[in-house]
Amino acid sequence: MNRLNLKPLFCLSILLSILSQSYAQVNSDSNLEVDIDKFIFSVSVNSSWRTAKFESSNAAEEAYGKDLKKGGTMKFKALIPFDDQSSALGLLFTSFKSREARLLGNTERHSVSYIGAVYQQYGSFGAKDNNLYFIDYSLGYMSYKSEVNRFDAFKGGNLGLSTSIGYRLMVSPNFGIGFDFGVEGTTVGKWKAPNGQVLELEERDNLFRIDFGIAVDIRL
Repeated sequence: MNRLNLKPLFCLSILLSILSQSYAQVNSDSNLEVDIDKFIFSVSVNSSWRTAKFESSNAAEEAYGKDLKKGGTMKFKALIPFDDQSSALGLLFTSFKSREARLLGNTERHSVSYIGAVYQQYGSFGAKDNNLYFIDYSLGYMSYKSEVNRFDAFKGGNLGLSTSIGYRLMVSPNFGIGFDFGVEGTTVGKWKAPNGQVLELEERDNLFRIDFGIAVDIRL
């Protein structure tokens, strides 16, 4: 399960570029008076799909691979807005857990964690629109762990990236609810076994995934 599929990342980069141009145009033309935010905290719950391909002629093995590709991700962001009230800088932490896959009496589950700095641009689509959209860019460290029969099997990690877009319906000036869509990942070339042995991979393993979920923002 290690073929790299960059089509989702390419499509998202085009969408981010279009939204960035829209963001710049809307905010340059708008004289909207906004509340001054000093801190933004965001939590999202996501369904996730890894983009790595898993191919097998065996139906049981194919189902096993599909279970490891699907899972859920929790994301936490803490941001401090700049004086322009249209961008912010902070910290992003995410935690992905795959489904528990079963094959020949054995179970396996993958976990991926990410922590990094995040830069966010946000704005509204007009002077009378109090709702917000945003674009995130993040660079950090991604760690991976596999568990076989509930015991640690292999670990690894590498520099990773995360990017996402989202929209918030502002129920009040301090609380918003909406959706997030993002891509996050890295590739790794070696694993570390529990006994300390380092395994060099013939092909780099792909940890990229797509996340989509609901989120809430608290703005203070």
